[in-house]
Amino acid sequence: MLQSVKSVIHNFNSGPSILPKEVFEKASHAILDFNNSGLSILEIGHRTTLFQEVMDEARALVRELMHLDNDHEVLFLHGGATTQFMQVPMNMLNENDIASYVETGTWSNKAIKEAKLFADDGNVCFVHCYVCCLHIDGLLL
Repeated sequence: MLQSVKSVIHNFNSGPSILPKEVFEKASHAILDFNNSGLSILEIGHRTTLFQEVMDEARALVRELMHLDNDHEVLFLHGGATTQFMQVPMNMLNENDIASYVETGTWSNKAIKEAKLFADDGNVCFVHCYVCCLHIDGLLL
């Protein structure tokens, strides 16, 4: 007797990534009852000790994965990729700072345009580049 095989569809588009079934199971449990608190992760306050533990663990995991020391801060900012084009200069560019960009095409042009909203035109510098390559220890990046 043949068993039917359920096909699995994978999304390789930009945006959401493929996640293992176990991740969905853990997330679905947290939506119903987070850490046996009787509350959903969606219901607990973002200033509570319970949620602070979630953020502390997330920061620690990012530090571990990226080998960051305490000289670096881990920020979680909302919004999609293009929102970051505005948020980075808005949050990190001081009045007299200079923002430097390599103009490589559509996406870098969007970032440059947003940076100009937060700095004088003379303080946003960019270099046009058709093909940009970086060689480090014999590797082409």
